Amino acid sequence: MNYIKRIDKKIIIDGSENNTTFYKCLKHLCIAHFKSIDDLKISIKNVLNIKSEPPLYISKEILFIYSGSLHSKDIILINYFNVEDILFLDYQTIIIFKDKSSLTTSISKFRITRMLKKAKIVLDYVAKNNI
Repeated sequence: MNYIKRIDKKIIIDGSENNTTFYKCLKHLCIAHFKSIDDLKISIKNVLNIKSEPPLYISKEILFIYSGSLHSKDIILINYFNVEDILFLDYQTIIIFKDKSSLTTSISKFRITRMLKKAKIVLDYVAKNNI
């Protein structure tokens, strides 16, 4: 899975529309790995002192980074582990995934850089503690 995108009530997973809700999709992923969304957010906020937009480390294959609130009508969760490259253009950012698919978004370079720094903090902690 490369990304989950919510636009209003529409859910798009890796470019395909899905009939589930955003939270059901995210909850299903978490439960499949014996985790909960709220526990992930609280743990990362408290242990790593990441107060806003904490990356969601679900498994060794899924680490979602995002910009904005999970309650927002428009949000994109990007699987950090599947990102191969990021191209910053004037008013767009193109995220290229390992499977050569891509996602074009308006998330700024500043916000992407901040999201990547937070992911690195989580990954350093995971590696240090053999999680």
